Amino acid sequence: MLKIKKNILILDRYTIHTKLEIKEYAKKCNINLIYVPSGATSKNQPLDVSINEPIKSIGRKLMKKMYVSNKQTESILKQSLNALIQAKKDIKSETIIKLFVLACKLECSI
Repeated sequence: MLKIKKNILILDRYTIHTKLEIKEYAKKCNINLIYVPSGATSKNQPLDVSINEPIKSIGRKLMKKMYVSNKQTESILKQSLNALIQAKKDIKSETIIKLFVLACKLECSI
């Protein structure tokens, strides 16, 4: 008998995540969407708060600095992606390890 795998994706309530098109695509791909209650991201998705948010913040600062130094930007999207990649590189691996350990402790205590 062929076993169909079920997949789960945990999302916050960011507007794009709750659009009908996203829900339909997830269903088509056999993905169950689980939404973190509004205001509970820090408790239920600690890595989202402690890793993704700093990466976005650093990326925004890098992008602002690039724009101020060169207002004739030829490709905002390309520069934005480069800023995001640089921001990711600026996060220390020790920080990520600590946060994964913290997330696992939180998960075990729930």
